[in-house]
Amino acid sequence: VGYFGIDFVALRQEGFLKIWAVDLNLHMTKTQLSFQFFDLLSGGSFNAESGMYLMPYGISYSADQSKSEPHMSETSTAMSNYGSRRCYVMTDFVSSSRFEGLQLKTFFKDCRNLGLTYDIGECTGTAFNVIDTISAGVLSIFSAGFTMVDAMKEASRTLSVLARRFGQNVSRGGGKDSESFHRISSTLRFIADKLRNPEPSDGDYLQ
Repeated sequence: VGYFGIDFVALRQEGFLKIWAVDLNLHMTKTQLSFQFFDLLSGGSFNAESGMYLMPYGISYSADQSKSEPHMSETSTAMSNYGSRRCYVMTDFVSSSRFEGLQLKTFFKDCRNLGLTYDIGECTGTAFNVIDTISAGVLSIFSAGFTMVDAMKEASRTLSVLARRFGQNVSRGGGKDSESFHRISSTLRFIADKLRNPEPSDGDYLQ
């Protein structure tokens, strides 16, 4: 069949979650690209039954503990193996004139000095998609964590650190570049807060 993707709109109304299919994409989508990027960096596997992406045994202490209990079923092992779960978030391209003409060597050196790195042992942290783009002033941010809240917070932190390093004002009213940083960063923080403190109401569409 090849690559395809389906876009949905989900809304919780009167206590029920309603889902509408709104688009069919018969090509590799940015969502598929982000998952393959995540899969390449992490080297784990997606468990369709639990809905979790799990790391190989030995990556975390929880995985080692589960490995020592061979009587557990695959499903119960996956669900109890919380410490080996990974979640990720990847932005669309973020633009800034401050990146134009920036050398990759200089950019990655700055990132290391600022603590913006990807830990290949823990499979957490931040990486960047900058293929043929950073000289044009755009890049994509990938962040992974043990939970979705961790991933969202890491991506938001990365945007804030880059903004400070390259003199980008993340508040409103700072021009087109600043608005791009502001909107993405504030959206990530909003979603992370919602996931951390879900509202037990019918209108809470993030639960």
